[in-house]
Amino acid sequence: MRTGAEHAVSFSSVEQNQQMIVVVVAGRLDVELERPNVRVSVGGGEVRVPVKATRAKGLTGPVSVEVLIPADWAGVTAVPLTIPAGQSVGEVVLKVASTAGPFTMPLTVRATVAEKAGPVVAEAKLELVR
Repeated sequence: MRTGAEHAVSFSSVEQNQQMIVVVVAGRLDVELERPNVRVSVGGGEVRVPVKATRAKGLTGPVSVEVLIPADWAGVTAVPLTIPAGQSVGEVVLKVASTAGPFTMPLTVRATVAEKAGPVVAEAKLELVR
């Protein structure tokens, strides 16, 4: 349960190989889906899923959003989405054929911001339900 309260976590040792420092902070990029699952019509069609990308201070570029679809899922495609710099919301559009399924695992929605030091990535799971 998240309460937002701060807790001191410590461990002491005089042995060099047992010492470490950990600084825990929120991620630099977060992706949230309006809902974790969506209903897909038996006849197929298009499904729109609102997405919100939150960037940490100093992370400014556009966010590329892609949907990772399992290789054995014939009949499911996703339209690529770019959330421009300065904006935080968009819609992932999935196109689902009437013959698609069964949906045995969730899809992965991946948000990426490209930086000189390397990509910053966040992921969320999306379940399709008939």
